[in-house]
Parts: sequence; C-alpha cells; structure tokens
Amino acid sequence: MIGKWRVSEAAVIREEDFGGVVFDRRHWHLYKLNRFGYQILEVIGDNELAVTEIVTRLDPAHEWPQSAFSDVEEFLNQLRNDQITLCDPHLAQSQYRRRPIFDLQSRACVAPISDRIQPRVLSAPVFMWWDVTARCNLRCKQCYSDSGKRSLDELSTAEALDLVNELAEAGVFWLYLLGGEPLLREDLFEILQACSEHGIELMISTNGWYVSEEIAERLVSVGVHHVRVSLDGATARTHDRIRGVVGSFDRAIKAVGFLRSAGIPFLSLSPTFMEDNIGEAGQLIDLAHKLQVDEITCGQVCPVGRGSGVSALSTESVITLRQTVSRNQSSASHPLHVTGSEGVWNDKPHLRCVLEGRIAADLMGCKAGRDCAAIGPSGVVRACLLYDSPLGDLRKISFSDLWSGRAESISLTALRAVKEGCLNCRRAVICAGPCPMSSIVSVDERCRYVAGNFQEEVSCGKL
Repeated sequence: MIGKWRVSEAAVIREEDFGGVVFDRRHWHLYKLNRFGYQILEVIGDNELAVTEIVTRLDPAHEWPQSAFSDVEEFLNQLRNDQITLCDPHLAQSQYRRRPIFDLQSRACVAPISDRIQPRVLSAPVFMWWDVTARCNLRCKQCYSDSGKRSLDELSTAEALDLVNELAEAGVFWLYLLGGEPLLREDLFEILQACSEHGIELMISTNGWYVSEEIAERLVSVGVHHVRVSLDGATARTHDRIRGVVGSFDRAIKAVGFLRSAGIPFLSLSPTFMEDNIGEAGQLIDLAHKLQVDEITCGQVCPVGRGSGVSALSTESVITLRQTVSRNQSSASHPLHVTGSEGVWNDKPHLRCVLEGRIAADLMGCKAGRDCAAIGPSGVVRACLLYDSPLGDLRKISFSDLWSGRAESISLTALRAVKEGCLNCRRAVICAGPCPMSSIVSVDERCRYVAGNFQEEVSCGKL
C-alpha cells in the first residue's frame, strides 16, 4: 500500500441511485460502480490520498478490518489498469479539465452482489444523438430522417447553444451529431466549440462530401473524438446508386484519408446493409482494413423515413452477414472493431457474466429512454434515433424535466414500463425487453433477443 492515489483528469464521475458511473474521456469507456465504489472516488476527489487515508475518510468512526484496505486497493488497481485512477506522482497531468463528480465490463465493486443491481433509468443519458439539420446534399434511399431540404423550424444558433448548456448541466457525457449532413449547418463549429468548452465529448457522422483537409483539421482542433463516414458499398457503382449522387463514393474515400491524416482519434465506416449491398459485406470489411479505420459499424436498414420503402434483410441474409463478419474478424491482419446497431456482432461481457452468475444484470434490453435519447433538428426528443415517436419538445419543456419525469411524457412512461408478461420476472426492474420496433412478442422470444448472440438457451426469468 505504497503511494497516493488520485483520479485521472480524463475521468468524469456522475452519481446514480445505485452508486455512480465513470466515463473515461480518453478511451470512451463507461464503468458502473456500486455505492461503495462511487464513495471511494468521491472521497479522493481532487486530492492525492493513500489507501489508509481513503478508508478512514469513508467513515472515520468505523474500525475497519485489514481486509477493507486490501479491497479498496484492489478496486483502485483495477481502475488504474484503464488509467481511471493513478498512483504514480510522476505521471504527467492530462490535457483534460476536471469535470464534476463505457465497454460495460465486469468490475469488482467491493460490495455484496445484491448491491449491484442497477435501476431501470440513469439520472441522465450517457449519450444523445442530435440531428443538427435536416439539410443534405445526397438522397440516400434508406435515410431514416428523410433528409434533403432544410427544415424551416430548425433550432437557431442561440437555441442550440442553450441546449448544449442544458445537456452539460444534466450530465450527458457525449453527443453524436448527425443530420442530414452536419457539415451543411453554418454554425456547426460554434456548436462543437461550445460542447468542448462544457466538457462534452463529440462524435459526428458525415457522408464525406464536404470533408476537406482544412475541415478535417478543424474537427480535430475543436475536439471531435470520433468521426463516422457513411459508406454503403465497396464499389462506386453500388454506393453511388444507394446514395443517389454520382461521385459520392470517391468523396467518402477521400474524406477518410483527410480525417486519418488530420489525426482524428477514432475513425469508422458506417454501411447500412440491405438486399442491394449485402453481397459486398466482405469487400466492405476488407476496404475498412485497407483504409486503416478503427471500426466498421454493420447496421441494418430500418423501416423509418425513406428506409420504409426498402426491403429489409431476410433471415438468411442476416445469418450470412454474421458469418461474414465472424470470418473477417478471425483472419484480420489490422485491428478492426466490428459493431452493429445493437451490438450483435460483438461478445457481450456483461451479459456473459450475468449468465455465469458472477454479477447481477446491468441495464438490459432496449436502452432507449433509459440511458440514451435523440434530438431532432427542431428540438423534438425521441427515445432513440430510429424510434420515431416524439417524447417532448425542448422549446416547451426542459430536457431535465422531461428525462426525470417532472414533465409527464406518456410515450416515455410507456417505454420504461415493465412489459406485459414480465411482471413476475426477477429482472423486470432492469430489463425493458427488445426494441419496440421489433416484431418479437412472446416472453421467451424477448429473453432470447436480450441475450444477444449467446448460444445458451435462455427463458423467462433466468437472466
């Protein structure tokens, strides 16, 4: 027990009913702590404390057994592995400004397992999608927002900046800005600068058309961490046909090069798979390796916006896509993170731990309206980007009032409610079941859906 501990400047800590969450702004990981784990970090705060000082400050009147000191040190060492806590005084201070006190991984929280059951709703979203404009220069056949022309009632610059301030005060960790095409919004960099000044991390989706060397460098300088470039085909013929504009493939490829050269911390490709391009899935993953991006997100077309007129993938096509992804991951020569809209391509360590009985379950099933939400160009809030059911209008109510339930939203209340047939399940407090847009109806189907890609047979109440 040598050395004094401090909390990394890159760690943002937020209290929750069950304890707290820690967002690592360096790696964009989220850790969920029980009450005791949160109190340890709260005690450290801006201080540099030895383990004996930390334990004593937790409860000065209590006579702590020797095992408590070892438990606290073990907990701090676990977080030190990911540089959330530090005990080396020679480590340089990071560039992050401290902000008041995510892989969802199994972390020892130094408390009985019964204390680790999470509530259904976090005190604020971990992240939010924000369609900053409906304006777009392309005409993609699968566009969820049916974008094209600018909406007449889009939030003004002043309203957008007020919204940034409100989301920062609520404790939102990061924003994912989309459109339309975000770069068509004239005041985009003013909004990005405000987010950075409030300590909100940033992610942007772009079709790449307007990304130049200068724009890429500006995105880096304003603090954008993650840029996702939409690419719907491994060839210009396929991509341009889906996107509706000749030359869009070449522009997207050039954008990737500009962004990589500028030093964007995390760069990814984002194809939306449908019957039109499913045959190029393997080629797209190969292209992602060739372009040396960090991630490719294999989403499926969703029946909203213009996507409602596109044929969804058949079951056979989904199976083929999963097999393609699996083969490419196992034979990859370049590190590439392959994800899906619901994480179906990745192992889920927190669910595996649940199935093995080592930890109690986390927030399970659809997380829309529980740890994430979406904002439209005019300030209308939805539970998620693709669930086109309005929850409230931020021009009429504050986001905090909406999220907390102080301003009643019938849609949000229904989304968070325990589903019919699930009342007797011991996980009903934390599980909202599958996506509300899914056709899954039976209780057992819901449980298997929530279990993701595990091979274990899962039935009602056994998660």
